[in-house]
Amino acid sequence: MVGAVSGSGWINESLFVDWLHHFISYAKPSKVDSILLILNNHESHISLDAFSLCKEHGIIMLTLPPHTSHKLQPLDLTYFGPIKTAYNQECENHMADRFGQPITQYDIVEMFTNSFNRCSNLENAASGFRSAGIYPLRPIEFDSIQPYISQNTPQATINPTQNIHKNTQPPDNQVTDFHQISDAHNHADITQVHSLEDLGVQASDTGSVNLQSDDTRTHAVSLSEIVELPIIRPKITKRKIRKKKSTILTSTLIKDQLEEKENRTRAKAEEIKKANEKNAKKRISNKKNGVQ
Repeated sequence: MVGAVSGSGWINESLFVDWLHHFISYAKPSKVDSILLILNNHESHISLDAFSLCKEHGIIMLTLPPHTSHKLQPLDLTYFGPIKTAYNQECENHMADRFGQPITQYDIVEMFTNSFNRCSNLENAASGFRSAGIYPLRPIEFDSIQPYISQNTPQATINPTQNIHKNTQPPDNQVTDFHQISDAHNHADITQVHSLEDLGVQASDTGSVNLQSDDTRTHAVSLSEIVELPIIRPKITKRKIRKKKSTILTSTLIKDQLEEKENRTRAKAEEIKKANEKNAKKRISNKKNGVQ
């Protein structure tokens, strides 16, 4: 386990390289005895420094397909659940021993270390790889996973199983009796409606409702004709997310992409530097000439 911090609170490319050094010191990989390192598609794992370090020590980095970590990532399957339970127990013990004292950032390291040591063992690690089907190799079935839908949700459709028979003629007898009554709480005026028999309404066992009328001509009315259905508009995202897939991060293709990205970053930084120097010289020249 490596303890480190970042400005955003999330892992970044620099911290991942630090973790790689820690991993290398324990796993002892080499070009003769290479190691397969399976990761998710987080952007912190993709950098030129990480690529060079892995190539130097014989590490093959393979990323999982998107939206499959709950099925294929060993930590998600057998480790994160127990360590979360253990950490919650540490929090409860801490609050019981120090009644009225909040948990601060100075307490978290000790509490997490205790839960980490309790859950970190070879059996849990091996069980995670077995559950994911990585080792021993066992293909995982994804039949139960529904297609991932985040945009362009279709408008909901309603297939009513009950029909409402609407008549065109009002009933002969009196339907409702309107009078005002006083409510004990808000003294509001409400409308009192008599029973279904008084209204001339008959309910069948099938759930249909019939309104009695002299005119026997009826027609079915669907729910969509009565209720205005909401229109679900597609979610608009300003940032375009690049589609990802399972990739070997230590391949030559990835190296070329990382080098091209690094060259663009350096060229942009050089342009900004030259522009700043030019503006600085211009300000100095204007100051000497007395131009504000």
